[in-house]
Amino acid sequence: MTWSFSPESMATRIVCSRLLFLGTTESTNLVARQLAEEGTPEGTVVLADCQTGGKGRLGRPWLSPPGVNFYGSVVLRPAVLPRKAGQITFITSLAAAGALRDSFSVEAQVKWPNDILLNGKKIGGVLNELCASQEKINYLVLGLGVNLNMTCDQLPERELFPATSVMLEQGEAVSRELFARNYFQLLDRLYFRYFEEGFSSLRKEWESYCGMIGRRVDMDAEGRSVSGEVLGIDEEGFLLLRGQDGREERLLSADIRLIHD
Repeated sequence: MTWSFSPESMATRIVCSRLLFLGTTESTNLVARQLAEEGTPEGTVVLADCQTGGKGRLGRPWLSPPGVNFYGSVVLRPAVLPRKAGQITFITSLAAAGALRDSFSVEAQVKWPNDILLNGKKIGGVLNELCASQEKINYLVLGLGVNLNMTCDQLPERELFPATSVMLEQGEAVSRELFARNYFQLLDRLYFRYFEEGFSSLRKEWESYCGMIGRRVDMDAEGRSVSGEVLGIDEEGFLLLRGQDGREERLLSADIRLIHD
């Protein structure tokens, strides 16, 4: 994999302060965590052409064939309390969806808590990993995988939530580098907005990208089945749901399925 951009060419303030390009690696998150432990500067980016052990949420495997997709991780050291680290997951998925729209004129959307969708199918996912003490974040690794040029035979079979790629939806191959540039630049801008404006405005923007707001869903949430209408997310990133009995719930984690009326 060859990339033509450099930290100097990115015009970012933090993200891409250091760039590491890898051919094949087990996981960009794993390399980024190792670098973070060694004291790498905030904004360090690890990009790979292929991952042999890519993982998604709940340890699920993330297929990462060579030459087709985006696999990247960013090391950040935000000066916020550890309980607010989850807010940055939403910044990551918002930056990814925005970069897809900017790069390829597609209507990418976000799905709580960490998915990116295109035409109702999964196209990407966020895996953020935290190292913190009780009062301080030591580092936060923002991992992102996006299916850009995967073919049908490379995609996993998913009955409940099918996957796709930009190429399959657009009918032609797209530039990984264009997406990477736009993603890192947008992530950098959103990260600074987070500190300048707080999470509220970014939360509203994330909700505007989420096609599930106002929709009825079924979900497996924390060991139980829940149904209701999605209202949005709160300041801590919890999902707000109005149950069938009219009461509102806050959910930290769940697998969601839309109800098609």
